[in-house]
Amino acid sequence: MSNNENSSNLYIIDKDGNRLEHGYFGFVVMEFANEKEIFLDDRIENSNYYDTGHLGYKTKESDFLVYERRESLFPLIGLIIDSKNQNKIEKYLIHQFDYAQVYQHNQYSLVDDKVYGFKHIYPYPGEKYLKEYYSKFTSNPSLRNFNFDYHFSVLKRYTECSNLDGLEVLDVAAGDGSFLRRIKDAGANVVGFEPSNTETEEAEIKGVKLINEMFEPEGLEPEQKFDMVIAGNIFEHVPNPFDFMGKIKSVLKQDGFIFFQVPNDFNVFQLKYMELNDSSPWFVCPPEHLNYWDVEGARSFVKQCGFEVVHEEAQFPIEMFLLFGMDYRKQPELGKEAHTMRCNFEDAFSSDMNMLSLIYEKFIEAGIGRDYVAILRFVS
Repeated sequence: MSNNENSSNLYIIDKDGNRLEHGYFGFVVMEFANEKEIFLDDRIENSNYYDTGHLGYKTKESDFLVYERRESLFPLIGLIIDSKNQNKIEKYLIHQFDYAQVYQHNQYSLVDDKVYGFKHIYPYPGEKYLKEYYSKFTSNPSLRNFNFDYHFSVLKRYTECSNLDGLEVLDVAAGDGSFLRRIKDAGANVVGFEPSNTETEEAEIKGVKLINEMFEPEGLEPEQKFDMVIAGNIFEHVPNPFDFMGKIKSVLKQDGFIFFQVPNDFNVFQLKYMELNDSSPWFVCPPEHLNYWDVEGARSFVKQCGFEVVHEEAQFPIEMFLLFGMDYRKQPELGKEAHTMRCNFEDAFSSDMNMLSLIYEKFIEAGIGRDYVAILRFVS
């Protein structure tokens, strides 16, 4: 097999956007089932940049198959593949990555994973790289606190916990502690993780002491379990969402609740704007966002993870303004005006949050809304 043959089949790209040739960083290329395979093994020097959990081969230009090697996903499916030589791969999860909606962003490709049921970046950045990236992360200053007050009301209403006094609550990505502060003030015993140094410092000013690390169950007291876990806008950031949910489940009490929130991406308003303006998916932004769910994908994901959806609703569909002609993408100065109008709408229901929740519930039924928000109960 010549180097030219090898390089024409490699789909991994380095951090500078260059294709890697055979032999670089521990690639192994071999023949299997009449297809050229690529195995990115554990010996890679730059493991901070590359996901080492996959073995895959291209089937045609529009898609390729990948065998999942992460042990935590083995129980989902057992796969045996036999070639003429009776080669066997046992308990590997097979993925089909569809490139029908291909999008390339620097060294990353966006793939539609037919097993996971959502789109994600490939390859995922490594743990070392993400840890360093998020330790330096600083969010934009919040312009308002309504969302925290509103989501606190949603949390209490649909968990039927009007009194949080004495409940054990974990926030796996607490940011500056604003949401956790409200829960703490209601009498709950709270624990929060946050990898960002500056966000952790901001939380301490608010009176919430966080663990300045990415969430790991090992960072908790032995056998510590929680009645509720807050997981707001975190799953789009993690490289292995099923693994991450498994870690949460390991510290959640049976019949415990999760406040779950992810962006609703590739929603109908975004797709219509892209169609009318010949636009790329501007909301695809690795390495910050790695996973991309629409409403159906989010529902499927939480069901696969063993959760019952107690309640689901949307966040305000901000992309609607783009279709009104208020194109804040082309004219960024319009963004603040759109945000103010969104605030005016929500503030109109500040004394009737139940009605606002009903409106947002109807939005999510139609698949619209900037975020998918759900209260989940752990059932299995």
